[in-house]
Amino acid sequence: MSSTQSPSLFPMMHSFPSATPQIPTVEPNTTSCQDWEQAHHFLFHIGNLSLLLGLLVPTTLHLHMIVLRLLLMTGCGFFIVWTTLYRCNLDVMVWNVVFLLVNFLHLFFLLYKRRPIKIDRELRSLYKRMFEPLHVREALFKRLTGQFCTIEMLKKGQVYAAEDKTSVDEHLSILLKGKMRVSYRGHFLHNIYTNSFIDSPEFRSTEMHRGEKFQVALPGCSV
Repeated sequence: MSSTQSPSLFPMMHSFPSATPQIPTVEPNTTSCQDWEQAHHFLFHIGNLSLLLGLLVPTTLHLHMIVLRLLLMTGCGFFIVWTTLYRCNLDVMVWNVVFLLVNFLHLFFLLYKRRPIKIDRELRSLYKRMFEPLHVREALFKRLTGQFCTIEMLKKGQVYAAEDKTSVDEHLSILLKGKMRVSYRGHFLHNIYTNSFIDSPEFRSTEMHRGEKFQVALPGCSV
């Protein structure tokens, strides 16, 4: 008798996904700091120190803006030397050159504003006596006198204003040199000395009334 073997039956089990999520393997991030580099050249640190000192300049310092711009320019200069000789980074060098030029232009503007202003010799004593104590800058005084000021010379005996004849206008005069006698109906009232207003009462009166006449006589100066 021959016997036939029945084929073996093996249970087939299908694999189901695991409930536990699989964590994908990630390659190490090349942008993270794995190994710290050595410290940069001392020029790099001097440049940063210059920037720090510039930011710490107190605003109460008389020339704080000029000192700030100088320190910023110094820091940019050190950065340019450092990146050119030791790092060879064109973009870093170009940006620091731009910062250096911007600070240089600002420094030039600040120095230009502080340039010495030449005031006319006739007006120098007036500025020292009346305007400088009020903290008026020389540039403003120069612009004020240059646009709205005219200097007139009166000889001795020449009348600046005649009583009841000279009209009061909207100008204000200051005696730069000499002395003037103020009189009313032929009677002496007082003197006007150097660097004093001549017609300030009449000037104030023009704010309320127009076309008035001088009430006093103002003869020419006597030196």
